[in-house]
Amino acid sequence: MKKGLFLGIAVAIAGVAAAQEQPTTVIDKQQYVKYKLMIRPLELIIPNISLTAERHFYKHSLGLTLAFKPATRESGTITGATGLFGNYRTANMLNEAYNAITAGVNAKTYFHPARKKDIYIDGQLSYRHWWFDNKNVAYPNVEGYRFAGTRTERMNVYSGKILFGYSAVGNSGKKTRLVADFYGGLDIRYRSWEYITRDGSVMNEYNSYRKETGNYWGLNPYLGMQIGVGR
Repeated sequence: MKKGLFLGIAVAIAGVAAAQEQPTTVIDKQQYVKYKLMIRPLELIIPNISLTAERHFYKHSLGLTLAFKPATRESGTITGATGLFGNYRTANMLNEAYNAITAGVNAKTYFHPARKKDIYIDGQLSYRHWWFDNKNVAYPNVEGYRFAGTRTERMNVYSGKILFGYSAVGNSGKKTRLVADFYGGLDIRYRSWEYITRDGSVMNEYNSYRKETGNYWGLNPYLGMQIGVGR
């Protein structure tokens, strides 16, 4: 199923890449930005530093995203998430011990390209790797999982998204313009993980060495925004 999902979205992206760019018209010059460079401003709080570059054609665009999340905790108690978002395996962004690198591609198709390329459908594929090594940390959350000890963790996340969005372009009288994308849709993810605990406890049980592995699929709603510049 995982291979079929990513193969299907990859074929769609390849089809867009093969499309020929349309001749420039007067309408194009008024509304058209050929290139975009955007960030996800809300993720900078975490911090997750994400950069997306897009190349626009008449009705389509292709994009590449790279991101990096540095760890902000080398030892001590991981705050993480609580309540409804308290699942340890899905709250990685709020886990201060984690580093992460992300790479992704996307392809958009615009419904009204003569109207400032406003409404679009977007297919995205991405891969994210999470990790930290030999950190003396504790996670005391009582909502299903807890540990304390020397931990090494790895997680791989494969994601496919289908999004609907709105694209805004700034003052058409300037060559370089402010741009923004607002979008939402569905995100299907496959996660696999490996946790190693040395000289510590997991769920209040002491272990000199304990290795945990697992994987699962998840389907979730997804909302987001990007801002940047285009020309």
